Amino acid sequence: MAPPPKQQRLSRRGLTPKLVLGVAAAAAPAVLLTGCFGGNTKDTPSPSPTPSSDPSPSPSPKPGPDDGKPATTETSTTTTAKPEHVPGPMECSEEMTKLQCSSCEWVGEDDGHEECTECRKPYTLQKATGDYDDPICTYDCKDFVNKEKPGRPAHGSAYNGIEWPAVCFPERESHFFLLGDWGGTCGWNGIHCVPDRVPWDMKTCEGKAEKGLPGKPCPFANRKGEAKYEDFEGRIQWTVGQRMMQRYEDLDKDGKPPRFVINLGDAFYPGGIDVHCGVDEHDAAKIGSVRMQFKQVWNDMYPKPLTSMEWWGVLGNHDYGGVCYLKAWDQQVFHTWRDSAWVMPGQYWKRLVQYETFTAEFFFIDGNYYDVMAASPGHDMCAEAHNPGDRCQAQMGGIYPPSREGEDAVCHGSGPQSPEDCKVWFKNLWTDNVKWLREQVVKSEADWQIIVNHYPASYPIGQGRDQIVWKQWLEPMGVDAYLSGHTHWQHVYYQTEDQGPGLEIMDMGGTVHVVSGGGGGISADVYPLANGQDDAYGFMDVALTAKEMTIYAYSHGGTSKDLVLRSTTVVPPIQRQPISELKQRGFIFEAEEEALQGTSSSEVAAASRAGPSRKRKRKRMMLTLSLLDLPRREHEMQSSG
Repeated sequence: MAPPPKQQRLSRRGLTPKLVLGVAAAAAPAVLLTGCFGGNTKDTPSPSPTPSSDPSPSPSPKPGPDDGKPATTETSTTTTAKPEHVPGPMECSEEMTKLQCSSCEWVGEDDGHEECTECRKPYTLQKATGDYDDPICTYDCKDFVNKEKPGRPAHGSAYNGIEWPAVCFPERESHFFLLGDWGGTCGWNGIHCVPDRVPWDMKTCEGKAEKGLPGKPCPFANRKGEAKYEDFEGRIQWTVGQRMMQRYEDLDKDGKPPRFVINLGDAFYPGGIDVHCGVDEHDAAKIGSVRMQFKQVWNDMYPKPLTSMEWWGVLGNHDYGGVCYLKAWDQQVFHTWRDSAWVMPGQYWKRLVQYETFTAEFFFIDGNYYDVMAASPGHDMCAEAHNPGDRCQAQMGGIYPPSREGEDAVCHGSGPQSPEDCKVWFKNLWTDNVKWLREQVVKSEADWQIIVNHYPASYPIGQGRDQIVWKQWLEPMGVDAYLSGHTHWQHVYYQTEDQGPGLEIMDMGGTVHVVSGGGGGISADVYPLANGQDDAYGFMDVALTAKEMTIYAYSHGGTSKDLVLRSTTVVPPIQRQPISELKQRGFIFEAEEEALQGTSSSEVAAASRAGPSRKRKRKRMMLTLSLLDLPRREHEMQSSG
């Protein structure tokens, strides 16, 4: 079933952010959803996270346009007023600047309009075509130079912080999918998916044909006690893949197929790739097992068009082993060099995308120190209870680590070298990661800046100066979107702070916060419905243009096989706060202020006032950001993933 018509695009001359909630599938009765998307309805209550005892403060108001700009006054005269607009050259408006214009002119008198006359490099001016009545700046992907990816790294951490070769898509509107917590159980503790047999080892399937699919993975059963599972949940990963394919076909018919999938982590439940990290690439038996797990859980579970396009990803806690530190997380990195569609060159990395009329930069980070820092026995990869333990068995090579001094306790080349070293290793990983992130975000010149992390933005990560409280950090830094999984449901949080209890800790102000952890690799934290009118499982479709990001949230569709659109959220790019505001809030210190020496005050003021083009006007001011020693704020989500 086709989704509802797309929303009318924003006016060329008036950019108005808006949030539309509760758009259901055409075959279903219209339902007004409240709160975050897929919010509370009479039939499908969606749980709200438990509020923190020390909730984060609301973001500061965005800077006004007069920051660093002299105030203007008006005087009345008895003479005839001059026209507001005079034909000829003019300073480009914010709207035209977003469309890559560097010089503009006014055509006509007051009833005329602004036109672009010159574009900033590398864009060129094109005559009016299609939806645009005036000339427009475009980039021709034929001029794009593709760079080759580097050779296979020696170990899984070797390329941490790498800038992966940029890619160009010749589109003014481009789509990509989001999918998190998606890889079911197939190849854990030596139990493989066997052809013609429904897996029996999970409550979600129980070996019954009416629940699972022969030879296919089952969702990891995560509900406590005697909690029930709907029969269709045993095949929910496959079902979500079918709905993704329906959306793909609809977009393809419109000439706008999705270009890639963002993999939000937890691709292999419950314990990641089921061999030891540091496996020799020439060990045919173990590498063969790795390839088989990828094939069963990824390649064979999604229609070919979906696994033919690239999946750009991060590691989740279950990819590291869940409660183990020695599972083969590094094989997900190495798979980048085995299958061109799998892209995860390091534990943290970035990639620039050039489109016809704008750019977007994606920052992929590793936030798994959160679970180690929280020291929860059920989610701590370094937990004493499981290293060694029966949950850390490999299908080949026996139990590991066999002893604290044994050679098998070492992740060769990278990774913790002992159970005692594990917490330090993850702490150091985050220290390096957060330093890199601060530097890269502030240097970015892209029109859109997007952070991808397995953990939701409500999870503060790190300690002392290495800590980031995302609610305080994202909007001031000009991060437009934060994409995550880990929590096993589907929600979009955007300006939802006043729409329900608990939402204040999920709302990130002007930064849209997406949680898409309902990919079907693990049972959802809310009960699904057979008609798919719920937010338990599903995926997101994100559309980008120069002026707005539109997030379409689709559910699993249940047994109806309908493509159920649960919500549509439209957001504009946001401004970075002025330098003075960042300094006052403690994001910039004296050492970083020295980087501004030699830059005129007018340039600094212009950079402070600019919209998405601010990154260019800053002339690559090399700022290294640091956070204050913010007090650590503990809070528990209703589900810890």
